[in-house]
Amino acid sequence: MSFILFSSKIIRNLAFALPLISLTLVHCSLFSKNQDSNRETLLAFLGLTQSTDNGSFSVDEKGGTFRSSDGLFKVTIPEGAMDRAQTFSIKRHNTSLEAFPSGLPTSFAYEVEPSYSFKRPVFIEITLDTDALAHLGLSSEHSTVYSHSESGLREETDDSFSTESRRLPGWSALNTEVMGDKVIATTMTFSIFGNATASGNNEAPQIGAGYYYFKPGCSRLPYRLRALVTDPDNDSLEVYLVTGESGKGSVLVPMTRQSGDWYEAKLPYEVMGADGLQMQILAIDANGANATLPQSGTFDFPEDGTHPLDPNYDPVDGNTGLNCAWVKDNPDGNPTDSDGDGIPDSHDSTPGGASTPNLTEYRIIPKTVTMEPGESVTFGTLALDSGIPRVVTPGYEASNQIGELEGSKFTAVTPGSGSVISTAGPYTNTASIIVLDTIAPGDITDLAAIPVDHNRIELVWTATGDNGDQGQAQNYEVRYSTAPITDNASCDTATGFSHALNPKAAGLSESLVITGLLPETVYSFCIRAIDGEGNRSQWMGSVSAQTSPAPDLTAPASIESPAALALSPYAIRLDWMAVGDDGLTGVASSYDIRRSTSSIDSDSECDSATSVTNSMMPLAPGAAESLTVTNLSDDTTYYFCIRAVDESGNKSPWNRTLSARTLDANDAPLVDAGPGSIVGPGHSAQLQGELTDPDEVACSANAANYVVGWSFVSVPLNSELINSDIQNRTTLNAHFYPDVSGDYVLELEVTDDPGSCLGNPRSDSDTVTITVNWDGLSFGTPVAGTTDSHQFGRFFWEADATDGIYLLWNLSNANSAAMGRYDSETGWTAGDSLSFGLNYTADLTIAGSQNLILAISEEVNNVFSLKTIQHIPGSGWQTTVEHAIDSGSQIRSLSVLGFESGKIRLFYVEAPADAQEPQQLKEIIYQPGIGWSSPNVLDSTDTYMVIMAADRDSASGDAVLVYYSGNTDLTAKRLVDDSWLPSESIGTWTGALHAVEVRIDSGSNIAAIWTYTTGEYPEWESTVRFSYFNRSLNDWTNDILLDETGTAHGRHYLSLSIADGVAFGSWQKLGTNGAPNYCDFARVSLLNGVETIEHIPLCREACVGSAPGGFGVVAYTLQVAPSYNKDFRVKRFSTTTGWGSAIEDFDQSTNSDVSLQTCTELPNDSAGRILVPWSLNNFSGGDTELWMRYLE
Repeated sequence: MSFILFSSKIIRNLAFALPLISLTLVHCSLFSKNQDSNRETLLAFLGLTQSTDNGSFSVDEKGGTFRSSDGLFKVTIPEGAMDRAQTFSIKRHNTSLEAFPSGLPTSFAYEVEPSYSFKRPVFIEITLDTDALAHLGLSSEHSTVYSHSESGLREETDDSFSTESRRLPGWSALNTEVMGDKVIATTMTFSIFGNATASGNNEAPQIGAGYYYFKPGCSRLPYRLRALVTDPDNDSLEVYLVTGESGKGSVLVPMTRQSGDWYEAKLPYEVMGADGLQMQILAIDANGANATLPQSGTFDFPEDGTHPLDPNYDPVDGNTGLNCAWVKDNPDGNPTDSDGDGIPDSHDSTPGGASTPNLTEYRIIPKTVTMEPGESVTFGTLALDSGIPRVVTPGYEASNQIGELEGSKFTAVTPGSGSVISTAGPYTNTASIIVLDTIAPGDITDLAAIPVDHNRIELVWTATGDNGDQGQAQNYEVRYSTAPITDNASCDTATGFSHALNPKAAGLSESLVITGLLPETVYSFCIRAIDGEGNRSQWMGSVSAQTSPAPDLTAPASIESPAALALSPYAIRLDWMAVGDDGLTGVASSYDIRRSTSSIDSDSECDSATSVTNSMMPLAPGAAESLTVTNLSDDTTYYFCIRAVDESGNKSPWNRTLSARTLDANDAPLVDAGPGSIVGPGHSAQLQGELTDPDEVACSANAANYVVGWSFVSVPLNSELINSDIQNRTTLNAHFYPDVSGDYVLELEVTDDPGSCLGNPRSDSDTVTITVNWDGLSFGTPVAGTTDSHQFGRFFWEADATDGIYLLWNLSNANSAAMGRYDSETGWTAGDSLSFGLNYTADLTIAGSQNLILAISEEVNNVFSLKTIQHIPGSGWQTTVEHAIDSGSQIRSLSVLGFESGKIRLFYVEAPADAQEPQQLKEIIYQPGIGWSSPNVLDSTDTYMVIMAADRDSASGDAVLVYYSGNTDLTAKRLVDDSWLPSESIGTWTGALHAVEVRIDSGSNIAAIWTYTTGEYPEWESTVRFSYFNRSLNDWTNDILLDETGTAHGRHYLSLSIADGVAFGSWQKLGTNGAPNYCDFARVSLLNGVETIEHIPLCREACVGSAPGGFGVVAYTLQVAPSYNKDFRVKRFSTTTGWGSAIEDFDQSTNSDVSLQTCTELPNDSAGRILVPWSLNNFSGGDTELWMRYLE
């Protein structure tokens, strides 16, 4: 047999908790450059022989059910799984004993061509060879369907993956359901399918699939692997990615478990060599049993790619000459590469070009190996520097001639003991090897046959071992014949005897009684032992015995004209006419009835079939007999034989074919509860189940009769959630709002509708884990300060693509601004300052991943200028671009919006100095690679015009611009699909418009809030109104009245935030003539309108933020004595509890003034965390400080 990395015996006593093991591996050559030999090489690699055509079928988008010509292989393609019509052919292959990673073949293998990737799961059914199960002593419950596919994944649910993937070659285990005498599995791709059945002892892990992904933006560069790995015995698993530069040192990288049974790992940059890289997946269970994919060694890309030789593979970035994956992962990183190997020093084990890095630990793995001649083991080396993994290129040397060493792969040749030494620079370590003297179970040489009576012979022998006379074999293969059995060839053609005998330890006595024999007949026997890897002992010799004469030498007559009728999906009725004890005379004693999924046309085939237990008492000759055989599999062809037996054991002969196919039953649906997820603060936990019913169309099932239900399996401690808290819990797509941190385990169960098909409704279920990671509020810390002569002015903020938030603020009474970046892991990083003219307006945006753009209008000596300044992380503020404006014009207002694509839109109102000519709303566009455009006029008016607010959805490119153009209408322009729509009026007012805020969410829903006053100061009357645009309805809802005051209050200050179609708005009212201040904040659903308004007396400032799932937060200050000292509060809103109690521990200060700095929205990062920034001015002296806290 061929071992891949470690055999189960080799690795059983090793403890693998290794972060990185350096290996030198011999890769498997799976595909020849000669296309004509590719298929032959592949079939030999998979252990397949004797291919024959076995049917074809055509299918389109509607799907259907199809079978192979022999009826043993069934495919069900659901509707919607395909996007075009296709014709497929089916080939049937024989399989070698060692074909599959675990277990012995118990079915043919079937190949469906061409290879195809589906959009929905496709169901595969394979009928088991019940005769093989019987004479090998195996149970069908330990069966596994394996597949080999050359197709990548059709769909990806994780946007961080590239959409293009490829599958590692070799057999992959599929999630298998055993239904009686058939196995059912689902697949997303077509290729080759087979089945193997294990002994039921400790089974090796099953690698269900292995995919490698190409790095987006690079040239066919694998950068990430995922593997579906399970253990049949539910043992704990360690899964590793074996990788390395082609022909050089390799590493063993731990694969991290993700949702479900998926594991993933990234390829180290250092293994992405110019000539390619190696990949293999290794899974080890707690008892040492292991599996690999590919099974025969590492997979070398691009030489051994599924498409032989991929000429587009290139690990180098064309612009920088560095490793392309590193460049894409670190767009703003330090590219210093001291040794010129393409790996920047920050990620290079040997940045100085040394052949071996400094190490504190160097150890060969495994340290002790016991193996058999012909087996191979690949050694690896653990290399660490103070616990940090390092990549080395070790050399290996064998100490004697007990085997052959190629690289680090040692192949045992002769019995004995020896060692292998690993060396890298000054470091060495030695492994011990013991080579056993057998490669298969020992031959059974003392078999004896003892007649018992006229139809039974007892066999006795001494148990052999797994390795010669050591250990314990897995199975016995027992065969008999009336012809001499003298060698393996004659043993192969003899009749197999069904038994359930489990081998004992080597050296113990075994016995087995062979029944159902003919009287006074000489029988020859052979027994071969089989180990867990499929190795089988040899048979040489001759063992025979003769049954005694029967008291009655006349057998019952042959049963003529039997019939088989399927009664249900699980039962077939057999009908026949009774025969006599002697021919047609007398009454027989019993019936020997047997079944098989293979044809039964003779007595020898009947003898090896599975017995049907019955207690029938035969009737007189000519009477009608009937037996219903139950516990069958649906939609399966069964073959039967019926033989009458007299009191002496004589049996009637069997020489015909009797068969029936069970009826097709309602198949169970396939339920997928979706991927697990980590939910940030305030997010709703989204449940995205999927359902595939293979026979929904064939059974004319009514979808309205399906029963869908989500339920909690477990919730974290202190959680009060119950099943009724799951919203839309009777639909596949549901959600709930967590109330505490921790793991929530939920189950999705679906019961189908059998429709016109037979059988009861069937159910399937799946579970998913949602991890909620938020634990209240983090404490704030001062992150920046100013001199005591200045105060902080307005905050500008933008979130980048890596969960960081940039803050920029101007300093009042100074022509300058400062900035910094804050994230939940690294905290605050101070940035670079800027200086401006004394009078200026500004706006901040971010374009691409982290590039900040500051737009600014300056006035110096009554001369206006319009500028944009770019900030690049690590490089500071870059080139300033000054945009031309008309001579003598003023810049009345501006706004700038950046997008993920890198595009920037700068808006400004340009007015003549005398304000007599038309004032114009203009736009300038920046496109990467093109630069800034000329100004474009969006609107103009003869009266006063000013931009009030603007916002964008950075990902989609949609945007909204709200402005005032001299009348009593508030005007909005929407940008959709890169085109401006006609201007729309979204509200009206009387008096003076004071403030407007507008926000757009990721679904392009829009919310706007504005305030205006009537009357004269101090007798102002203030009004707050709200409008929103529902993107799904493509319609505005305008002029919603939120608040209206009497004459005792001044103007309003506004704050607004929106996510998932839910907006939070706040407005503060500053009292006049002795009236108190207060704040209100509202939650407005774009479906349900105004849902709640919260009133806070004595409130001085307020600012709101939101996160997906309806989560909201408001930060506010309360006016207390002395007149400028304020207390700081935060309140949170959740859909389960509404507005919570105020959190009062935000402000740790005394005798200080806390300010939100005219905040219009609390910053939130790409993970949904909300940041609360504020300034703190100490009246007793000292700096004004900037503070902030995350909502975690």
